[in-house]
Order: sequence, then structure tokens, then C-alpha cells
Amino acid sequence: MTHSGDLIVGHKTIWARCTSLPISLWNKDCFAKVVGEVASLVSVDKATENWENIEYARFRVRLLRCSKANLNKDIKINGVVYSH
Repeated sequence: MTHSGDLIVGHKTIWARCTSLPISLWNKDCFAKVVGEVASLVSVDKATENWENIEYARFRVRLLRCSKANLNKDIKINGVVYSH
């Protein structure tokens, strides 16, 4: 049951920042893989898509309401491990 475009019962949407990810990997598919274990990608910030701010990538994710939004993890992409 949906109450609004952003709220699904039991879920919340938040803006997340992703640091330490090489800019060459900044795309929707990669961001979806980064958040895939704990959340689902909703949208990518226009400034991130246009590389206006390259200090961090910013995107909106949907996760369970009871989930912690703060997550640091190492990810492996094409055999290379990236750490926060």
C-alpha cells in the first residue's frame, strides 16, 4: 500500500552520500550495486549525474524503516576493492 510517492509502509527514502568511489564508476548501475544489499536505488542527484560536485556522489534510496542509514563497506568492482 502506498501513501505517497516516497513512502511505502515499512520503508523510508533518504538521500545518501557515497565517497571513495572512483568517478569513472559513477552511473546508475554501479550505484544500484553499491546500495543493493541494504536498499534500492530510487534516483540520482542531478549534480552527481552532471559531475557538478565530484567530492561525493549523492542519490536517493529506499530502505526498511528499521534499517540503519549509516553504512560503510568495502565493495569489489571488476576485481578492484574500494574502501571508505
